[in-house]
Amino acid sequence: MLKILLVFFIVIYIGSIISSISKNLRMKKCMQVLSAFLDSGKLSSYGILTKNENFYECLENLLQQYPVICEFRDFYDPSLSYEKDLAETYEAAAKLYRNFLMTQNFLINDFFNSLNPINTLRKAITFPSAVLKFFGLTLNTYASRFFNLIGWLAAYVLGMYQNEIKAFLTTLIKHF
Repeated sequence: MLKILLVFFIVIYIGSIISSISKNLRMKKCMQVLSAFLDSGKLSSYGILTKNENFYECLENLLQQYPVICEFRDFYDPSLSYEKDLAETYEAAAKLYRNFLMTQNFLINDFFNSLNPINTLRKAITFPSAVLKFFGLTLNTYASRFFNLIGWLAAYVLGMYQNEIKAFLTTLIKHF
């Protein structure tokens, strides 16, 4: 039982580190695309956009990458689209880039938090309620804690009496 819990802990630990690295790499790719687009033009103080020769190519790359950008975008962040004026798109991309700089700081902090084994222990303890949340059932704090306790106690009891349960089920199946 202890070996299974240790393997479970290690899987959660490594999984959270890989997930954090993956988010950081996707954010870095979004930042590169936004930066390339912002470098392909310049907006004057009068709102006139000066485009470089690769502006439309960078715009196309930016709009192709937009679904990934939306994963990190907040509700109040500006949106990008094909139908917007190019100056508006440039301003929106500049705002997104500034907001993503701050989001990247939070993602780096999340990476360092994922290296902390205590956070992994928290994730392991709350695993039963995480399964419920995956299926769309969200419990309040106290009900979630109670469910986690009952879930881990049930797992312990089932593990302790697994031979008896197996014999009972085998006998039950033989009679039917």
